[in-house]
Order: sequence, then structure tokens, then C-alpha cells
Amino acid sequence: MTNNTELLSSENLREMGLIGPPKAAGVHFKRYLQRKNLTAADAARDLNVAKSTITRFINGESELSIELATKIKRVYTAPVEVFFKTDEDIQLYLEACIEEAADDPVFIVHALGVIANAKNMSQLARDTGISREGLYKAFSPDGNPTFATVAKVAKALGLQITVQTIGNAKLI
Repeated sequence: MTNNTELLSSENLREMGLIGPPKAAGVHFKRYLQRKNLTAADAARDLNVAKSTITRFINGESELSIELATKIKRVYTAPVEVFFKTDEDIQLYLEACIEEAADDPVFIVHALGVIANAKNMSQLARDTGISREGLYKAFSPDGNPTFATVAKVAKALGLQITVQTIGNAKLI
């Protein structure tokens, strides 16, 4: 018999489709397109992606990739908060980006920047002691924030950075 701890692991819940990237993001984007009188085909053309990419996203059949979020923000100047309605949305988005990033720390830092933009950047600047301009620069596509900056921003966003061993890895 399987114990409840095993049943409630995030991996098992994901496999059962009970948790995962925020599917609500597509619904919010669909509403945004409707308010702007744009179709999925219009969005696909504007964002330079396949129409099926937009259709799957707005129908909740695929997750919001960091590339698509970045394109939407750049092309439509849509506020990123369109995609993040709850802290759970933000957490699930970051978890999905970390999984997708593999060994690419730039991808994770960019995801953190997307989340930072979704929050009140002025308040984040006050909470971190880093100027708004400094935060925008650090998390821009050309930015290269220090670990100290990443840690301060994560903490101000209510996130904790943790480290754990991988499988049977031995620490020296």
C-alpha cells in the first residue's frame, strides 16, 4: 500500500494533472485579445509564432513559456500581471521555468525578472535597496545580475533559494 506522503508528492500530482504551470494565464491572455479585438491568428502573426501555439496557450493546453511571455510583453506592452493572478500562479510559473531551464541559470534569472515586473517594481526597489533602474537593468535581456541581487529580489518576492543534493551525489 502506498502512503499518503508518496501520493501527495509534487511529481505524482503533476503526473495526475492536478498541478502544473498556470493554465489561467491563457484565459487571461484570451480576454486581453478579446478586449483589443484581436484573434489568435492576429496574435500569432504579431508574435511571430505558429497559430497553433497561441491556440493551445489560450485554450489551456500548453503552458506559458518564458519566450512567449517576453514576446507578449514586448509586442503588446501587456502588463505581466495579466498572467499572474495569484501567488500560486507565480510559484508554479517559476517552478516550470526552473524545470525547463535545465542547466541554464540565465533562463531562471530571466523568469525571476518576469515575476519582478509583475509585482510593484517601486516597492521591490524599496524592499531590496536597489534602484528601480538598477532592477530593470539587472533583469533586462542584456542584464547580468549578481547572485546577491538575485537573492535580494527572491527574498523581497517572498521566495527562498535552497540547495539540495542530487540523487546519489556525494559532497566532497
